[in-house]
Amino acid sequence: MKELFDAAISAPNVIPTALLIFLLIYWLSVFLGALDISSFDVDVDTDVDLDVDADLDIDADADLDTDVGSGSGGASFNSVLAFFNIGKIPLMIFMSFLILPMWAISILLNDFFGNESFILGLIFLIPNFVVSLFIAKFITMPFMKLFANDEMGDADNSLIGKICIANSEITESKVGQARIETDGSPILLNIKTQQGTSLKVGESGLVIDYNHDNNVYLVEPYENI
Repeated sequence: MKELFDAAISAPNVIPTALLIFLLIYWLSVFLGALDISSFDVDVDTDVDLDVDADLDIDADADLDTDVGSGSGGASFNSVLAFFNIGKIPLMIFMSFLILPMWAISILLNDFFGNESFILGLIFLIPNFVVSLFIAKFITMPFMKLFANDEMGDADNSLIGKICIANSEITESKVGQARIETDGSPILLNIKTQQGTSLKVGESGLVIDYNHDNNVYLVEPYENI
């Protein structure tokens, strides 16, 4: 254990060790409630909006929103971040699986070559960082589905409380389709009504719940006063 401690604080390993200490402090702060798991998140979004008008003209606008750049250079960097799952999961989860293998590889690599030079340790960090990036990418892949489901759930739940208009006749046992009007294209929903209620074509309903299992919203009749 003493040998590992001495190696960790030696000159060639001091940077990975400092990153590891930062990581430990961060997760301790999260555990104590001082920080949120998404405190250092970055946005890596690619949104494509399609608007169809009455003349059947189609306007496609692709908006790339990122905190790190714009234009072709920003798009390329954004693609690199997305490739390594950054923006798809909380940044600090990715950093955790990046720093841990980077620290371990640094300890093993410098010990294998008997290196005690800080400069050579910095040089070793370059391939170490690249290898650790790919390790982090593959380790974090299972987390992508978890956080994608959370984001989808938030998006679905955000429609609760909205007013929709029935496109077909809907009852408690008959699933139909309704729309929520927006500034652009309407949002289409699969809905059914509460027990003992129904909606006719063109009638309004209030979205009160969402069933993730069958992707159906529950609505109740709504009358504008």
